[in-house]
Amino acid sequence: GKVLTSGPNDNIFVYFADHGASGIVAFPSDFLDAQTLNAALQDMHKNKRYKQMLFYLEACESGSMFEGLLPENIGVLAVTASNSTAPSFACFYDEKLDTFLGDVFSVSWMENADAENIEKETVEDQIDNILNKTAIYSEIGQFGDEVIVKDIVGLFQGPKDLIHHNTIMDIIDAVPAYEVPIARLEKNKDENSDKIHAVRKGRKFVDDILDEIVYKVVGEPDNVE
Repeated sequence: GKVLTSGPNDNIFVYFADHGASGIVAFPSDFLDAQTLNAALQDMHKNKRYKQMLFYLEACESGSMFEGLLPENIGVLAVTASNSTAPSFACFYDEKLDTFLGDVFSVSWMENADAENIEKETVEDQIDNILNKTAIYSEIGQFGDEVIVKDIVGLFQGPKDLIHHNTIMDIIDAVPAYEVPIARLEKNKDENSDKIHAVRKGRKFVDDILDEIVYKVVGEPDNVE
């Protein structure tokens, strides 16, 4: 597949968005685990494949891809849509396409990049803006080299577009990513009542199994600290 041909003078911006779980992010037919990702970043640093790297990751439990793993001295700053245990949030449901078109974290940084002069705005300012917009939904994560927050966003995301964009849309329909399947069905409850019931029944079945496993291991809930 395609690989970066970057060198020691290049500032790199990585944006990745897909599904995730504890310690993994998904591709359409594969997945990437946290250890492999961080080993690759350290290998790139060792071989002088970049000067600095800004990494934005949109996925559920995305903080788990870097927490306790990403060194602070290899010139990489990672910002994640959630901490190591929480979901990311989908938004902007489209009735015609019957899907959510964006994610809160991604929409927030992209709107900021469009509205602000990223050739003057610092990475810290952009992160603060993202934090303010996402605070009511999830706790974003920040890992690695904190020195990078003082750099200019444009060093990583490119020069400012000459065409000014300043369209900020209010997010009013955000849902946790794991609730997207049922949230889509509930947009038309009358037609999808059987499907909604089946999804909820399936979830209860899994929850009951997990409760039974916990009970067999540690006993009644009062015994769990």
